[in-house]
Amino acid sequence: IRSHRVMTWLNQAKTDANREVVILRAARRDYLTFAELRIQRLVEEACSFTPEEEEEIQSSKTKHYIPKYYRQIGWTIIVLYCLVCAFYICSFGINYGQEITVLWLSTFSLGAAEELIVLVPFKLFMLFYLLPSLLTPRLEVPRVRWVPRYSATHQAARAYPHLRASKLILENDYSVQDELVQMKLASHHHSWTRIMMAALTLIITIMPLTVQEFFLEIMIAAFFNTSVLVFVQGHANYPELLYPCAVALLLVPILKRLFSLEEHSRCSQVSAT
Repeated sequence: IRSHRVMTWLNQAKTDANREVVILRAARRDYLTFAELRIQRLVEEACSFTPEEEEEIQSSKTKHYIPKYYRQIGWTIIVLYCLVCAFYICSFGINYGQEITVLWLSTFSLGAAEELIVLVPFKLFMLFYLLPSLLTPRLEVPRVRWVPRYSATHQAARAYPHLRASKLILENDYSVQDELVQMKLASHHHSWTRIMMAALTLIITIMPLTVQEFFLEIMIAAFFNTSVLVFVQGHANYPELLYPCAVALLLVPILKRLFSLEEHSRCSQVSAT
């Protein structure tokens, strides 16, 4: 079905440049993994409106402003809600005493502050910045060359072999056995941490968006609360051990980044010479 769709787009294209764009887009679609496709779909859904939302936006432009008495009704509902909550808190304090009421209020305040300051920003950061950063916006030429032969991209390239994009894709003269060997060799270069991170990312991305948000909130809350407890206990009991470990944890990624930049500059100098 997808091959027929790609061939239809190629036949409808008027120039060779448009056909090359179609082939390269199909190649990018074919070399992306399942997790990368899920991340791409998540980003596209976040950056676009559904047809119902577009209709609502268009209809809202033609609507009149809200009457003034609607605002008065809204403020009345808010005040009544606050009064009901205050009555509930007072009755809770009368029944259980001052100490438990103060603990409950402090817990509620900390939970609300953690939700607004920590959970929501970190969740948005992970869903709409960290996960999309795993995708490279540019076309990866080595991965284009390793597009499988059974893919729609190869069929389109064989139909139009005179295009430069088709020549790039058809450069892969390896057999299926060679492709399997190359995949095995490439898999040995990955560390266990990358494999675990990829597995965790895959598990999160294949879930619905609501379940993703639920698990991310649990993970962020657990990590934040554990970090706070470790810091408080370490500052109270082991300050001479806590601060050197914290400085070391901060210096490790910085040194790793500096070493990678130095290695990259050295490789560029060698390639230039």
